[in-house]
Amino acid sequence: MDGNRWVYADRLGQEGVNYKLDANGYITTEGLADADKWTSKEAQPLTQLANMVYIFSDVELKARYVAYKTAKGRDMDPLAYYNAFLKQPFTNSSGAGVINHLPMRPTLPASTARTLSSSFSARNH
Repeated sequence: MDGNRWVYADRLGQEGVNYKLDANGYITTEGLADADKWTSKEAQPLTQLANMVYIFSDVELKARYVAYKTAKGRDMDPLAYYNAFLKQPFTNSSGAGVINHLPMRPTLPASTARTLSSSFSARNH
């Protein structure tokens, strides 16, 4: 039994029923009944506590984020997408959503301010 295999025995269910190991030692669900797969809805309680029991090795990640083919025949690999995303340069844009408040009273040229001031005082007297 390899060093990580003990993790699968308790956390993924029973080998041959809930998961299988391929020739490279990666977890696969090929050929298993949909309801029995460890990635099925019925197995969600098992995966709810992942952050407490998994070590997030390549083997576990490949098992959790399984590559698949869409109905239109497109190959999708969530883990490959994630790894490519991690290689992109990071741009800190935490302040991008900040809206600077305008001052309470806009600054007006002196001539405009005098015109407005005289117009208000003429109306109020």
